[in-house]
Amino acid sequence: MENTTKASENKDKTPLHIYIEPKAGQVFHQDIGWLELKKAEGFNVYIKEFKDDKDALTEKSKQDLKDLKDDYSKKFNEIEKEQQHSSDFINKNYTDYQAGKVKEETYKANLQKREEGIASRKKKNTELTNNYHADVKKIQEQYDKDLKILEDKYGTVRWVHQLIGDRRPELNENSFNEALKMGISSMSFSFDEFLEGGGAVYLEPFWDGTKPQGKYPHGIIINAKGENPDVILAQWTDAENNEIKKPLKFGSSVYLNIYTGALYGNNIKIQLKDKDKVIRFITLGLTDSDDKLFAAEYLNNKVEDRTDEDIAKQEALFERPVSLYKETKLPSSAKRGVLVEEDQDKYDGVPTRKINTQKSKFAVFIDPLWQTLGGDYLEIYPTVYHDAIPNKKSILQDWICK
Repeated sequence: MENTTKASENKDKTPLHIYIEPKAGQVFHQDIGWLELKKAEGFNVYIKEFKDDKDALTEKSKQDLKDLKDDYSKKFNEIEKEQQHSSDFINKNYTDYQAGKVKEETYKANLQKREEGIASRKKKNTELTNNYHADVKKIQEQYDKDLKILEDKYGTVRWVHQLIGDRRPELNENSFNEALKMGISSMSFSFDEFLEGGGAVYLEPFWDGTKPQGKYPHGIIINAKGENPDVILAQWTDAENNEIKKPLKFGSSVYLNIYTGALYGNNIKIQLKDKDKVIRFITLGLTDSDDKLFAAEYLNNKVEDRTDEDIAKQEALFERPVSLYKETKLPSSAKRGVLVEEDQDKYDGVPTRKINTQKSKFAVFIDPLWQTLGGDYLEIYPTVYHDAIPNKKSILQDWICK
């Protein structure tokens, strides 16, 4: 009930703005609100309004401490001058006493006053130092109190933190990431390695109960290219992601998983080979309307109806995106991380977290026509092509589907 009331109070508040502190090597394109990272790493992010107010508080506290120190130094120097004056006087008085210009009882009386003066100045010094430390503590306590009041001012702030494709995110008042608790006004943000590539994350603070703006200067887009794009391995699996090691029958469908690093959001090109011979006629179990393999037109046709002309139309390569997949079974070398799932219960404070891995996954139909073209026993492996990976291709001969 309290959260509902606060959310209602936020309706007329001005939308918040974001502020980031890029590190060396990170490039912020302010015209489009895009932070480009070379690799998976962190940076500091703030609600701009909070940072401006906090900076003002910090500056005031620094000035108060400086004024206090200057005043302390002035009073301390006055005691030091008094101490030096006393020392000069007693030294001269002693010289005059030795020369017979000052009586002994006069010198001894001055020496006594000197000792009394030292004790008095020592007491003043102690009091001055104690007062200084007490006043420093008061200034620091006041700063902490003012900062707490400032943080409480943003106690009903939510954060959008979600993956985005090639378009701006479509957001509503429930678009916040439940793993980021309400009331965060600043944080150290970490971009995870399994998100490296061309994919991006959108980040924005907004008042609970209001709609995020979905653009800079309210929020920013972040991506990390990664310094070592590569293909890690391939794996042939069934629909439940169990690795297939036994020979398959013609007419079966199998999933090909290409695990990658720093290629999220990119398209890779794949070629299937049988004992180093390119399989030119490929029928994918799942097809896209823009697939250049013309696979869809064959799915409902009988093998014997396919002509030489049909086969000649096939291309040696097909293209598929690298994305993120929720997995519980995956190779130890796979790039993985945790993402928060939309669990339809945003206000329970318990985010649903799932392990995700970076890969390209698609179904391949073991076409009976391959038996005619390649023989009764095939050993199929993929070759992956992308301009960013070493040698622009990765031959995965160790990952065979029999």
